[in-house]
Amino acid sequence: MMKKADKYDWLEFAQSFLLLAKLACQELEDAREKKHSKITRFDPPEMNFSYQHTDLFVPIVFNVKHGLEVFVKTLKIISTKNYKEGHDLKDLFSNLKDSLPKKIKPIKDQRGNKVTQEDIDNISSNLDDIEKLVLKYYHCEFINSGQKVVNIYDKMNDVFRYPDNKAETKINFDLVDENLIKDIHGDIDNIYRFFNDFGYLLEIYQANCNK
Repeated sequence: MMKKADKYDWLEFAQSFLLLAKLACQELEDAREKKHSKITRFDPPEMNFSYQHTDLFVPIVFNVKHGLEVFVKTLKIISTKNYKEGHDLKDLFSNLKDSLPKKIKPIKDQRGNKVTQEDIDNISSNLDDIEKLVLKYYHCEFINSGQKVVNIYDKMNDVFRYPDNKAETKINFDLVDENLIKDIHGDIDNIYRFFNDFGYLLEIYQANCNK
């Protein structure tokens, strides 16, 4: 029987999805300065090309959205040892917030890990920052910017998984440009930092709260 995945397995998956999205953003940002070398000498000449923004946009956003889902579930596992099933990012994040400790005191353990009063004071604003990013990608605001055509509720987190999706949303590739990729790249860095920082705080608290 396979061993059940633990919180570190979940963390590795979440980070990997985001890092792959970051790598794709970097490739697009570097595209103007370099030509991509052929992978092997057997590759045809047409494989030596620079990526266009629309070439990698779908996998970038898919990995961001899936990374967010796995990160939210990872924090829930750290908090309660379990996670809620499903793919609705908004619902999953609400469930996570409800499960978080209501009162946290400063901690410093024997290994030097600590949760300071400043960390505790910043919890509310940090959660607000995370929630803004969760909702941005739940509602796919970046592909509806200025359009006000439809309110997107990606309850199955599949708008970027298939061309046909439960949210009945079609991606407008005309909105994909260099600035959008840079914005998403910035979001990836913030998501990675926010979730890891909060996960560390939660991990230290849960490891020491019952001692």
